[in-house]
Amino acid sequence: MNGFYVLLDGACVDEQSDNLECLICFESILAGNKIRGIPCKHVFHQECLDSWLKTRSVLCPTCRYNLLE
Repeated sequence: MNGFYVLLDGACVDEQSDNLECLICFESILAGNKIRGIPCKHVFHQECLDSWLKTRSVLCPTCRYNLLE
């Protein structure tokens, strides 16, 4: 996957992010999960975003930001 998409340590998810949800799989993002942040500031599980970008679209699943720009 392109280095443009930042792989974040799930430890950056803290207790105050208890309702943070991956809008691809609709499951909670928990401390310890591998997550990716993209330029539009949305965050997803690494596996979910990688699959989305490879098989579905180059647009952010949340705001439709074009990730190729």
